[in-house]
Amino acid sequence: MKLAVYTKAGQVGLTEIDRPQIIEADDAIIQIVRTCVCGSDLWRYRSPDIEAGHQNSGHEAIGIVEEIGDAVTTVKPGDFVIAPFTHGCG
Repeated sequence: MKLAVYTKAGQVGLTEIDRPQIIEADDAIIQIVRTCVCGSDLWRYRSPDIEAGHQNSGHEAIGIVEEIGDAVTTVKPGDFVIAPFTHGCG
């Protein structure tokens, strides 16, 4: 699958990565349908100190749950979910 990474200040590229796996009991894998750009993404995007290959946290997304760990009880595969900025930005 593809992952967006910063290549240098003001530039984003794509790289290939393995499909995520459930590791922890409270993990969930979500197929992303839409995403947003957060202000914290732009701080890194504009930074001349950004390291090539640095990954975005991907913390604003809408998608469909594909898999869940054993401890997940609030969503199930097939559910439509929204991950707002408050979950990634505090």
